[in-house]
Amino acid sequence: MEIGARVGVEKMYYYFKKLGLFQKTGIDLPGEATSIMHKKENIKAVELATISFGQSFQITPLQLMVASSAVVNGGTLVTPHLGVEIRSADGTRIRELNYPTTDNAVTKETSETMKELLEAVVAGGTGRRAYLPGFRIGGKTATSEKLPRSSNKYISSFIGFAPANNPQVMAMVLIEDPVGIYYGGTIAAPVIADVFDNILPYLGIEESYTEAEKEKFNIGSFQMPNFIGKTKKEVKDMLKIYDFGELYSIGEGEFVKEQFPLEGETIDKDSDLILYFE
Repeated sequence: MEIGARVGVEKMYYYFKKLGLFQKTGIDLPGEATSIMHKKENIKAVELATISFGQSFQITPLQLMVASSAVVNGGTLVTPHLGVEIRSADGTRIRELNYPTTDNAVTKETSETMKELLEAVVAGGTGRRAYLPGFRIGGKTATSEKLPRSSNKYISSFIGFAPANNPQVMAMVLIEDPVGIYYGGTIAAPVIADVFDNILPYLGIEESYTEAEKEKFNIGSFQMPNFIGKTKKEVKDMLKIYDFGELYSIGEGEFVKEQFPLEGETIDKDSDLILYFE
């Protein structure tokens, strides 16, 4: 609220406009809505205060994604789109679809600062439940109170991007009317972590662990030893040497007949081990 009061109504709305919050995003879908804002002449101290922490106005999730993307991509407003090209029935490309962009929504210097601050939110702040070891993730929590305010209804959300130093993907989760705990950092951030856990390897973005992460999360790998022919006592002694996770023992025999993973494979620490006895 202090920052909102210092910025003032004129500047607040100036930056809202630069971030595209007074217009439709232009996505290639019908029926897009736009924002609902106070008229500037109706904004007094209370309205300015509530606007400054994200309430008393309405924007669409798409508008939020476009604005947030510009904040961390160097300042470019990108038109969201689903279509990339038009092809004929036989697969011949007829036309490539192009979409406008707008530069300088924020300065590159501001964008760099925001990336650092939003990465800190996930690394050790309210968004730490979106943290994934080995990946640099930035994001912001949100817990919006719905009208009327006496109804105790909320929208909990989290918006995240990765890698934080060179954003390639952004995702947002909105949870409407959560039951019980309703803070975005508690219930929405873990969903983003699950999403990124699948998306980032798919995009070919590999983990890069710090030494602290390697120690804290027991990160590393080793060559799978040979358990074939070992007795249960010998297996027990070997398990003291290697960093396996769960042991799944199948069969009532004394000697190991089969194993998984196989001997010689490179496996991660804390991987599960399956042994078949006969």
